[in-house]
Amino acid sequence: FADFQILEEAKFIHSQKGAVNLMDKAGHIYYKQKVCTTKIHWECRLRKKLKCKGRATTENFNIISLHGEHNHPAPSEDEIFLGFPNWAKNKTKSDQASISWQARGTKLL
Repeated sequence: FADFQILEEAKFIHSQKGAVNLMDKAGHIYYKQKVCTTKIHWECRLRKKLKCKGRATTENFNIISLHGEHNHPAPSEDEIFLGFPNWAKNKTKSDQASISWQARGTKLL
């Protein structure tokens, strides 16, 4: 019996510096903020740059909580592959609205 609801299976990718980041189904990427016994708390990777409020919590390789609203689109597959270029400054609002991401389903362990 678990006291949480699994929202989705956690997917992990590596940052440019080799750290493990969390990626949700929508394609938003989070960095590890805090580890508490069995839960890991994550914040949007654009929290400081764009003051994004997106957060997530994982337990046992599952996302159990997503809170806060992202104030930006998820990066495209090309942007992720190229190492998160400075896309937020180089695109207009209409360009940002058209960016989409389809999760590949890759899980790093």
